[in-house]
Amino acid sequence: MKNYCYYLIGIAILAFSCEKAEVEPAPFKEGAVHFKDLKAGQESRFIRYTLNCNDFDQSFQWTGDTLVLKVIEEGQEMYFQESLTPGSPMYAQGGDVNPVTYPFERQVDQLYLPQREDSKLFYFYGSDFLILKKEPSTLLNRLEQDNCYMNLKGEAFIGDEIGIIDQFEMGTFKIENKMAVSCIPIYLGIDAYLGYDLDQLYLSHVIHKSEFNGQRTDSVEGWFLLED
Repeated sequence: MKNYCYYLIGIAILAFSCEKAEVEPAPFKEGAVHFKDLKAGQESRFIRYTLNCNDFDQSFQWTGDTLVLKVIEEGQEMYFQESLTPGSPMYAQGGDVNPVTYPFERQVDQLYLPQREDSKLFYFYGSDFLILKKEPSTLLNRLEQDNCYMNLKGEAFIGDEIGIIDQFEMGTFKIENKMAVSCIPIYLGIDAYLGYDLDQLYLSHVIHKSEFNGQRTDSVEGWFLLED
C-alpha cells in the first residue's frame, strides 16, 4: 500500500510538471501576423527599446520607433514586409524610409526564412528555419533571465538552442511562458534571442558586446510586440 501511494504521488508530480511546461499561445488581435495561418494583409507592430546592461535598472527606454511587419503576396509567393512608421525617429533621420521585403514559406511545424539579412527582426538569426512545434527537448530546456541575458542551465544561451522562458522582463514590459531561440553567433560581438509562441513573435532582443580599455559594455536594442 505504501509503495502504491508513492506511485500515485509520482504520477501527480509528473502531471503537474508537464502541465507547467506547456506553452499555450496567448490571445492575439484579429488581423495580426499569425504563424499558423499566414495570409496576405496580416499586420503586427513592434516598438523599439534600448538599454545598457551595465545600468540595467535605469537605462531602459522606448525610442519612439514603430516597425510594421506585414504579410504580402506577389503572384504565388508570400513575403514579409517591414517598414517604419513615418513618426519613427529612425524614419525621420532618413536612413530607413524604404520597406524591406523578404520571402517566407510556411512548412510543417516550421517557418522557412531564407533571405532575412535586411530584416530588423530576424537579421541575426543563423538558421533558415524557425521551429513552430513543442519538442520534448524544448520543454526540458528551462531558461532563466540574468540581467539582459538568458541562461540555459547556468550557461550562456547561444548556438541555435531552443527552450522555454518563464519570464523575461525589460523595463516596463515582460514576456511570460514563451519559447525562445538563441542565435548562432554568425556576427562577432552579439548575443540575441527571439521570443515567441506557436502563433506569433513577441520579442527580438539583440545584445551588442564591446570592450574598450579593459571596460566591458553590453548594450541592447530590441523590438517588442505592440498588442494593443
